Amino acid sequence: MPISRRFYVNLSPGQISFVLLVYGLAGIAGGWIGGWAADRFGAARTMIVTLLLHAMAILLLPWAAASMLRLLPVVIVWCAFNMAPSPAIQSYLVRLAPKSADIQLSLNTSSLHLGVAAGSAIGGVVISRYEVTANAWIGGLFVILAIVSAIVTLYRGRVIHNKEDNSFQESPS
Repeated sequence: MPISRRFYVNLSPGQISFVLLVYGLAGIAGGWIGGWAADRFGAARTMIVTLLLHAMAILLLPWAAASMLRLLPVVIVWCAFNMAPSPAIQSYLVRLAPKSADIQLSLNTSSLHLGVAAGSAIGGVVISRYEVTANAWIGGLFVILAIVSAIVTLYRGRVIHNKEDNSFQESPS
């Protein structure tokens, strides 16, 4: 999370701590929201919608940073919808191939952690060469790439999502 005095110039250290607390609480809520939405609306729809909201929030960060009144709602949406796709992705993977669910979930978690590490490295390079606000644009780009990846995976015809019983079926190719 690119919170620094250079980026949020109008926030005191206490306010930055409060924003981080809100960020963490939003993440807890986001996991719940993602699980609820995946059960209610299906994994595919939940993945796409939550990733779109995540991208929107990241791209709004530079604008929101000027005011605590703008920053808090954007941070809440950012973190909630950062965490919300995870239950939907896990549900999708388990339903796609239940017999290999343990391996798929392990690889998914490993990929998530590698993504955090790579994002941190990329963010460090961005900060060293550009304004900190550029991280929002780069991060937003990565989330947009995740959306494209999800759409390709979900809708290439390999899996048809059945809305009635919230299951996945192989498409007749």
